Amino acid sequence: MKNFVFIALILSISKFLTAQSSMIYEPGSSIEVTTGADICADNVMIQGTYTGSGTLCNGPLPVELTLFTAALNKNEINLFWKTETEVDNFGFNVERRVKESEWTKISFIEGHGNSNSPKEYNYTDKDLFANGSKFQYRL
Repeated sequence: MKNFVFIALILSISKFLTAQSSMIYEPGSSIEVTTGADICADNVMIQGTYTGSGTLCNGPLPVELTLFTAALNKNEINLFWKTETEVDNFGFNVERRVKESEWTKISFIEGHGNSNSPKEYNYTDKDLFANGSKFQYRL
């Protein structure tokens, strides 16, 4: 049986957040998790400052995400992500929002099901209609 995977990591063009099996935020550090975003890992330890109305959850994810990046190329944004392992991964919904609008599904990328080896994924967003706007992406 394949499962849907929802990894609520927000990637804006200027900054990004990646999931690991353990996430530790040392004293003096700060993290803001915006509404609709989750930080999930086997172990999440925040010793610094946590703000925002996003969700913290503990527990293993069916996908071990090791990289999620974006690059602007003319009027396109190229998204790239990499998984280390996958368990029953049906795939990824790619979502975008402009400024503070609602999230919109722009694509679905099929997963590799079960894998113990690194897998790479990419998506090119060619439907950019608001020059100079702030774009955010999530899987």
